[in-house]
Amino acid sequence: MSPLEYLHNPSYPIVLAQYKRDGWGVGHEEHLHWALMTITDTNRLRGHCFQAVDRVYADERGKVWSLHYAKDASLERTSKCLGGIQIGSVKARKLDSLLEIIQQHSTVPKFAGWNCRDWILEVVETLACKGWIHERFAAAHEAANPQEVFLTGLRIASRATAAIQGKDFKPQVQWLEW
Repeated sequence: MSPLEYLHNPSYPIVLAQYKRDGWGVGHEEHLHWALMTITDTNRLRGHCFQAVDRVYADERGKVWSLHYAKDASLERTSKCLGGIQIGSVKARKLDSLLEIIQQHSTVPKFAGWNCRDWILEVVETLACKGWIHERFAAAHEAANPQEVFLTGLRIASRATAAIQGKDFKPQVQWLEW
């Protein structure tokens, strides 16, 4: 791709972000909340954010999952963010297709104990079929423990983010080397 073509069709990083949960933080990455972001502004870590969220009702509904989408989210918006890892990229001209695919992916639990991390794994598998997920992560669903494929990078990101908490807070993202 020529430099001119790149300017007219940039690539946006696809980032798996992690967030603290009550009682869980650095050192417990396997229990953190996961969200998927397409970063359209790398300087301010802003872009489209998707996450599966649950709500527990005291009646017959029990736990209900839903998709939460924010068009202009930022990893810097909350100190609960412990950074993330880039798992792929999408060309600007394909961004709308990616957003539509993610929005159409249901948040219906597939097994007991299913959670936001499992939803992310399902979406990653779908995006991998489109070529938007880096080969290092594309076959995660085939691993004995699919989440483990991402946890090494997430642990590095959370420790790096925690090391700079305070007024200079900026979640650390482990960017892919292509």
